[in-house]
Amino acid sequence: MYVFEAIADELRAAEVDTVFGLLGDANAFLVNHFVRSLGGRYVSAAHESSAVMMAQGYAMRSGHLGVATTTHGPGLTNKKKEE
Repeated sequence: MYVFEAIADELRAAEVDTVFGLLGDANAFLVNHFVRSLGGRYVSAAHESSAVMMAQGYAMRSGHLGVATTTHGPGLTNKKKEE
């Protein structure tokens, strides 16, 4: 078993049915396994912060665990500029 399979399996075991995120090479296998093998749903976002806010809104509205996944790189380190 690969690490991405174990993570996806644990998400499904925790009754997670939807994952929000920004897809990239760091999380592609996890998302693929979650959707194709485990029947989960993936909702794509245009920005890392959008994925997190989508998961937050989903959790608040549905009462279920909200999960967001992002990839590595410059987007992960986005930070508001201090004036």
